[in-house]
Amino acid sequence: MIRLYDVDGSDTNTLTSDRARRALIDALTAAVEADLRSTFRTPTEAARAVSLGETRLVVRTWDA
Repeated sequence: MIRLYDVDGSDTNTLTSDRARRALIDALTAAVEADLRSTFRTPTEAARAVSLGETRLVVRTWDA
């Protein structure tokens, strides 16, 4: 996900922190917003087409 959304993952200590989770959330938010803007003509049209919920993003790292 870090590569997919251009999040800076060069600092491996960052990968296990809340900063990494926040960076991924911000990147996902920007991607969804861009997609909604390119798909719908107005915010009202977009709001009518989506449903809201809650998602928890957990960052886990492991060594192979």
